[in-house]
Amino acid sequence: MVSKAASPTAVATALVLGLAGPAKAGVEVGIGLDATMDLPDSGIDVPESHMGPGIALRLPTRVRLRDRVAIRVEPSMGLSWGQDRVEWLAYEEMVPVYSDSHSTILSTLGLLAGPEISPWPDASTAPYMGASFGFLLARHWHHFDGQEERLLGLAGGGGGVHPYTDQLAPVVDVHGGLRLEIGERLAMEVEAGYNVAFMREARLAQAPTALEAVRTAYGLNQLRMGINLVIPLAIGSKS
Repeated sequence: MVSKAASPTAVATALVLGLAGPAKAGVEVGIGLDATMDLPDSGIDVPESHMGPGIALRLPTRVRLRDRVAIRVEPSMGLSWGQDRVEWLAYEEMVPVYSDSHSTILSTLGLLAGPEISPWPDASTAPYMGASFGFLLARHWHHFDGQEERLLGLAGGGGGVHPYTDQLAPVVDVHGGLRLEIGERLAMEVEAGYNVAFMREARLAQAPTALEAVRTAYGLNQLRMGINLVIPLAIGSKS
């Protein structure tokens, strides 16, 4: 008797299932706190902007398809401090001027989702890695002092944070870490990541429209390092 050869699709499916290991469905939630640092732009033809140090709070949620494979969904919020560049028209809207020495606060709300793998899930300290795609809702708060604030037509010269910009930006994240189980209902993870988002040019709210004031485009390239606490909510049995 001559047996039929397995189709390429069947072979690929069997290989993936074999690598993934036994099924172990489950859901877990966590909370993570990071220190972040924005790297300078490289190879992008835009004025240099740098957000510098910051902090981020994340809520990683995993749906485990198998021991080694999970889908991770992660809401987050963050704050960073630094400088960017703002351009506008001054002196009766006839002369283009700019500021890149003012202080800026970047606040973000994000949502990421993507696959994650753990090659050795039963190790005492289990490594994992993943990649995610999503969006950031970013607000840049700009603080101008003295002459710059007066040129922008802002009331109460020198009075603090005034104009801001809002935008929704795509973001890509890669991350990896080490997981330590602490009993059956708690785990701790040490995690590092790198995310990239392009902040396009955006108009300054609260600045006079005639000045055409904008924050110039730049690349946000954040390194992050932090700790997650993870709690399994539901764990299925292996099959």
